[in-house]
Amino acid sequence: MPQTISEGLAQFDGLVAEVMAEWQIPGVAMAVIRGEDPPLLRCWGLRDVDAGAAVAPDTVFPICSVTKSFTATALALLVDEGRLDWDMPVRAVLPEFRLCDPVATEQASLRDLLTHRTGLPRHDLVHMDGHLDNAGILAALRHLAPSKPFRGGWQYNNLMYFVAGLVLERVSGERWDDFIRTRILLPLGMERATTSLEDMLARHPDRAVGYAVLDGEQRRMPVRLIYARPAGSICASIAEMAAWMRFHLDPVPGRDGLRLSPAAATELTAPQIYIGRSDFAEIGAVHYGFGFFVGHYRGARSIDHNGGPWFGYNCDLRLLPEHGSGVMVLTNGHDPGCAPLTNTVLDHLLGLEPLPWLERFRGARAGRRDPASQDRAVRVEARHDAAPSHTLADYADEYAHPAYGKVRITCDGEALRWAGLGLDLPMIHRHDDVFETVPERMPWFGNWSVQFAARVGGHIESLAVSLEPAVAPIVFRRRR
Repeated sequence: MPQTISEGLAQFDGLVAEVMAEWQIPGVAMAVIRGEDPPLLRCWGLRDVDAGAAVAPDTVFPICSVTKSFTATALALLVDEGRLDWDMPVRAVLPEFRLCDPVATEQASLRDLLTHRTGLPRHDLVHMDGHLDNAGILAALRHLAPSKPFRGGWQYNNLMYFVAGLVLERVSGERWDDFIRTRILLPLGMERATTSLEDMLARHPDRAVGYAVLDGEQRRMPVRLIYARPAGSICASIAEMAAWMRFHLDPVPGRDGLRLSPAAATELTAPQIYIGRSDFAEIGAVHYGFGFFVGHYRGARSIDHNGGPWFGYNCDLRLLPEHGSGVMVLTNGHDPGCAPLTNTVLDHLLGLEPLPWLERFRGARAGRRDPASQDRAVRVEARHDAAPSHTLADYADEYAHPAYGKVRITCDGEALRWAGLGLDLPMIHRHDDVFETVPERMPWFGNWSVQFAARVGGHIESLAVSLEPAVAPIVFRRRR
């Protein structure tokens, strides 16, 4: 690596331009940390395409799931104070906590929540549309099917970080938002950072605007709120995230009054559960700690977490603790173009010849279809030899699931329409009692196949839809 970070990245502009063009990313902000050198902050492109406004070091972006490292760190502060134990059953703090699996209900600990090993798959649509408050989300957990045995493997789960946030609130007596602000953000000088996208909208008109490529066209995304806040709702600038990176490169001496004990710092970044092997030999085996992925990069121990994609935002945080260095990239593009940039910076920080990461990720991307885009392009024709068993009006009514909420099916005489989970979508008949939603031009949502079922006597009594691919279709019962 040359004498200064900036010298080592002098040729970086060309790579950034290629990545932004490849993934149609409007703006990029980057922080590079090496030892006690001042952080290198670089910005490219636009935070708002319509306004022609450039990204700056203080432009605020959602950091999405990088928030998990803040929640885990906040809990570590309580462990250090003797107010929590990593292996204490959750129900010792939250007696109302219940999962579908009775063994998981009684034995699940904070360690299980933070390492994604409760047996529960994502079930993200339970919290994504905001139909439940915090108490409602907690009560809904008992109605969600697991897809693995308790402690039977790693399954990424935002809901369990939401529960971890409730544990923090119950023990500390403070709202998660307030604890994060007073105990972490303010001590690190992260005064512009917010703990919700609502606050980002209210406080920062100069924030980054999210964009996504839909059907080949770059589109401005409406801000979609994140209701499971401890899992993904913090928003911050790249200048502020440099302070967070520097803290976690050496959290024991700490920064500005924020510090962790050696035991707590070790637990956060220890490999708690095996995930699998990376597609790239230079990375190898990947584990999860508390709020961080843990592994190696070209022989150097690494801790990291990505954030997104979330309706026009993406980011990637990568740290090399033994080298006292790291990099973070924030973008306002939905497609994940961060890794070619962060990996290339790590090559420079390690003093190694940069690998052709752009070509590698470009090749991997070319071999992977975009299910949502492909679904949007499909035009499903009704099969005239398999007509619906009922008139369309017979399907129209309100259906409910105790966790996923209510869905209303309406009929205009010629077609059905789905209203639920925050979406209002037309439906196309496929065959028999199977219909298909036609998604909005939005990321995350593809075509859903909706299977209606009738009871004896012919009355339509339920609909089933695969909202969580890891388990059987979710069944909504007719309300009357």
